[in-house]
Amino acid sequence: MAEMKQISPNSEALLALHAAVEIEPLWKAINAVLREAIQCDRITLFLGHIGMHEARKVFTDPPIQGADRDYFSRRAERNPFSPIIEDNIGISHYRFSDVLPDENDFKASAYFKEFAQPEGWDKGLSGLVWLGSELRGMFSLYRSPEQDDFSDEDIETLEELLPLISIALDRVQRLHRERLYRAVLEDFNRNMPVGLLLLDWDQQLIYANTEAIRLTANWNLGPDADKRFNSREVFELPAPVIECCNELRERIIAEGKDSVREMGRNPTRIKESPEDMECTVQPIRLTNANIAHPGFFVTIESRTPSESEKLEPISQEKIVLLNQLSPSERELALLVGEGLSNKEIARKLNKSVLTVKKQLNSAFGKLNISNRARLIALLR
Repeated sequence: MAEMKQISPNSEALLALHAAVEIEPLWKAINAVLREAIQCDRITLFLGHIGMHEARKVFTDPPIQGADRDYFSRRAERNPFSPIIEDNIGISHYRFSDVLPDENDFKASAYFKEFAQPEGWDKGLSGLVWLGSELRGMFSLYRSPEQDDFSDEDIETLEELLPLISIALDRVQRLHRERLYRAVLEDFNRNMPVGLLLLDWDQQLIYANTEAIRLTANWNLGPDADKRFNSREVFELPAPVIECCNELRERIIAEGKDSVREMGRNPTRIKESPEDMECTVQPIRLTNANIAHPGFFVTIESRTPSESEKLEPISQEKIVLLNQLSPSERELALLVGEGLSNKEIARKLNKSVLTVKKQLNSAFGKLNISNRARLIALLR
């Protein structure tokens, strides 16, 4: 590793950057490394961009007093420096004064009066981390009116640090996605009588249950293909599913992150699915703190009931709601699915029977069902 001009390779901050595997420690390490290398009053880290829209996770030091949850969304909408990113895909950095050289024009802007001035800065320098044409993260350093602008030497130092920050950011985001995916998979029951698929942002398969594998074989290769082939060996996403995901992805990029929640409430039904199947697709936000892109949740259901199916069909919407249970409710639901009584569950979890009943009733309400039999059917 080349020796930094203003930071030692053995710096504790740099070592912490190399060791970070979680988002919070990553932010603390980036903050410490940048402050050790480049003088500034404030540092802000933006993570989890969708297209060129605002970040989904923002850290700033020092904290901004009185900032509400939509503060950085409003800030992004008025940011006069955003066009430089949109027009220069892959750009490694930009100095604010190079984008807006007329200081008086900047200080007369609504952005300066509403955001920069209250935050205490009028000079800035940003570094950007890309994966191809995808913006993975960005950090900005700010200086107060009493300080000089960022120098060419500061920019050179930032350029030397960028590869190290990029490597650390890629590592943490990759591990973050993997943990999220594993957590989601634990919520899915492999033996549900409905096909379940979970795809990532690029339509790569994360999860498919047995029924989904069987039904996609029949979708792609004709009726009873699952009996003529090994369904897993011939598995391939149906083209209409891929097309639907691409359309939803374009909408998310165009409309921003808030559209994910609204689209999730109204799954898109695929009209090109076979006559004997129903298929819906919806974007899914895995957690509120997630900096990874949304995934796509696909349900495929056969319209031809199996001989062993005694209960009325369960809609895709109700199945999606299974992921809305709290951890405690989910644990109870799975024990009910194993056939345990309330008394047995209470003994196993060291809870009162009354607590078990209350939590189960809460789960019933969220799943829009009224009894244990329907819950057991839902978990099959």
